[in-house]
This record gives sequence, structure tokens and C-alpha cells, in this order.
Amino acid sequence: MSISDFIKLLLGAALLSVVSFFLINVFVELAGYFPFLMMSIIFFTLLAVVAYIFGELSIRRSGGAGYIGLVIANVFLKLVGSFVFVALYAKYNPPPNRNFLIPFLVTYLVYTAVETYFMSQQARGRK
Repeated sequence: MSISDFIKLLLGAALLSVVSFFLINVFVELAGYFPFLMMSIIFFTLLAVVAYIFGELSIRRSGGAGYIGLVIANVFLKLVGSFVFVALYAKYNPPPNRNFLIPFLVTYLVYTAVETYFMSQQARGRK
């Protein structure tokens, strides 16, 4: 996958996260969590960029042999990183209710779908 296609995917993911936030906000009050949404988008974008870079390096160096290890490490680090990210947010900015998790989870799902897509494209493109 080219870097320009990857950037388009990331922009689309960010846009979809923001649009989803405002659509869900019609039903559940989330407006106060917009800064947390933006932090979540930045967090997941950085993780996706790291996964993309390491994916490209893995494929170039080993012809894809180490790519499955990268995928497993990415899933693990994303999961642990997400727990730490939410815990730190809740500790330093105590939310009044659990609704703050909604924009985070939507963003998590959007970026997980994007990562699944671009990593599968990376793997296919280098066979």
C-alpha cells in the first residue's frame, strides 16, 4: 500500500470517527468529551503510523516472514496501550459518567478496521 493511500485511509478514519461522534451525540450527550475524542484519534493515528512503518520494514527486510509477529505485537500493544490511555485520562480528568468511553470505543473500532485493511493490503502486496 502506498503512503498516499495510507494517509487517505487515516484521514477517512478520523473523519468517520468525528462524524460518528456527532451522530451518537444526538442520542447520548457526548459534547463534553470532544477533546477526548481528538486525543483518541491522535493516539490511534500514531499507533497506525507505527504499525505501517514497521510493516513496511518487516516486509522489506524479511520478505514478510516476520509480518505475523508484527500483527500479533500490534494487537497486544494496541490493547494494552488503550487500557493505559483510558486509565490515565480517567485519573487526570475524572469523567462524571462512563459515556466518555463511547467516543473512544467507536474510534477504536474504526481504527481497528483501518489497520486490518491496510495490514492485509501490505501482506498481499508483497507476496
